[in-house]
Amino acid sequence: MNMQTISKILAQLLKKAQSNLHRYFVKKINRKNTAKKIARIRKNYKKNSKRNASKQIPPIRKNSPKNASNILHTSTTDSIRSSTLQSPLTANRADTTASQNPAEPAGIPALNVSLLTAPSPITQIPTKVLVRQPGQPETTIGWWLTVEMLNELIGQFLNGYISRLALSWDSRELVLLHNKGEHDILLKPDSGTYACLFFDNKNTNWYALVSLPEVYAVVESQDVVFVPFGLGTLPNYMVHDNTKRIKEQLNEIVTMVANPHGSPAFMTWAPQCYRFETYPRYHIAKRLYGGYSAEQEPCRLNAKFYIPTAPNRLAYANCAQTQSNYAYKPRNKSEVQEALVAYIMGKLSLLILSWHFPENNDPDNGVMPGQHIILVQDQGCHQMLYLDKQYLCYLVSDVSEYINAEGNHYRKTVFNGQTVPAYTVHENLYRIRDYTDLLLAQIEKPNAILNLFGEFSYHEEDYDAVIEEFFEKEKT
Repeated sequence: MNMQTISKILAQLLKKAQSNLHRYFVKKINRKNTAKKIARIRKNYKKNSKRNASKQIPPIRKNSPKNASNILHTSTTDSIRSSTLQSPLTANRADTTASQNPAEPAGIPALNVSLLTAPSPITQIPTKVLVRQPGQPETTIGWWLTVEMLNELIGQFLNGYISRLALSWDSRELVLLHNKGEHDILLKPDSGTYACLFFDNKNTNWYALVSLPEVYAVVESQDVVFVPFGLGTLPNYMVHDNTKRIKEQLNEIVTMVANPHGSPAFMTWAPQCYRFETYPRYHIAKRLYGGYSAEQEPCRLNAKFYIPTAPNRLAYANCAQTQSNYAYKPRNKSEVQEALVAYIMGKLSLLILSWHFPENNDPDNGVMPGQHIILVQDQGCHQMLYLDKQYLCYLVSDVSEYINAEGNHYRKTVFNGQTVPAYTVHENLYRIRDYTDLLLAQIEKPNAILNLFGEFSYHEEDYDAVIEEFFEKEKT
């Protein structure tokens, strides 16, 4: 064994030792912080229990923050102590008695904690909880989750202080969503609309808690009214104006989702089960309606494209620069899917998909009207544009770089022979594939996607000039 080989082995051992040492100190610090949090929770719990035992809680007014208390109510602590799956953070509360439990607030159904700890029907409390508050990054709560913490989080959601609360039981996820419009941000916390969604990742099906059973029972598919929610639109019978129905069915919802064999009740949940193009449609639903980020629900470059509305025109250029002289109407959706796959595989240097909807018709416009998705490749790098009469925007490759750019002080690069902002050039296709899927699914009403903060860079350029730059006007 020569000295070079020995040096490599020693370097690898040193690197591994440093990594283990770093992991040890991080774990030690996390344990210390967690212990402090647990001690604080216990102290507050005992203090509140004694205070509430001496006085009766008055009825809770609607929209009051006090409505957040005791969504998950314990009638006795015996059910917790007798459970084989009780939380280690609650097992030491032997001095707590039934008389110390606060009274159940009016208007909110009691959810027996024994359901969260007994082997049947619910085997465990959520393995992971994701909490998102308006204007703040998402927080993850893992093994240290307690019933009291879960109680408080659900209460905050029901009163409008949490915009997304995701409870995970392995492959089964319950997502509670509070959707505020762009004009509702500064209004009272419970303004906006709500949805309660159940995602069954094992079977790639998802369900929405029905808000209008009288509509859902009789409405025909062609008569369904769609309303904005998340990054797309949902049938109005899936969207709730308030949390009343979610509160009323809280017991059944948690019991069903947490049970590995639980099945959504007929006419209570609206199922979304896809027979064709199952994965892309399920993935897009989680991104559009479930509030999942691209990191939580990553796309697959080789997955089939889902195209609910075929484009009216398609134009492309292969890497040999033999471009079609005009945009043509694709024969079917398969032809569009093939063109998109060819671009992903690096066979095309340009791909333009164009839609023309009657409500966007401009008879005085000499160029092709409508909405366009434009994908451009140059030596392994890419740009993605969305263009219509209102928007001209580039998909941003680095959001932090784009947000921190000031005036003309930003990194520049050369793309297709032109100097462009570097944050509009992508070195890989993952973000482009992700947003292509979203825009294809919502091409008729893409505003919610295009208005995502920091995701698109807007430019003021002439619509006609940009279209002419990419392909000739089609003679009609």
